[in-house]
Amino acid sequence: MLWVHPAIQLLATLMAVYVLRLGWKRFCSAHLGIKCLFQWKDHVQWGELTLGLWALGLLLGIWAAHWKWSVYGLTGMHYWVGLLMGVLIPISFFTGLRMDRVKKKRKAMPLIHAGAGFLLMALAAVELVTGLVVLSRFVVS
Repeated sequence: MLWVHPAIQLLATLMAVYVLRLGWKRFCSAHLGIKCLFQWKDHVQWGELTLGLWALGLLLGIWAAHWKWSVYGLTGMHYWVGLLMGVLIPISFFTGLRMDRVKKKRKAMPLIHAGAGFLLMALAAVELVTGLVVLSRFVVS
């Protein structure tokens, strides 16, 4: 059961690389003056799926750790970074949803959305490293 969480999170993180790449094109076009094609629908569809998988993986990770060790927070930094991602996931989701449903010129919301997405990707990289430590220390040993 403990292997389901890392499998889902790895898949979601790989998908996030693609979503971030799509979003980067939009950022370059809007803020850096670089002309490029932004695949809006792909960014929205893959972004929603990615955020949903990350959220599912987070909940499964919390549940699996509590089921296995009957305690929260045993994995230290991995746990706390995951919780921080749990705060950023809805921010990214709902700002993206709003921009998709109500299309108009905006300044702050796209930057909040991009910042949350970029920070999520950076935190996912931290989670990958700390997750490998958790696996080696608590699961494989």
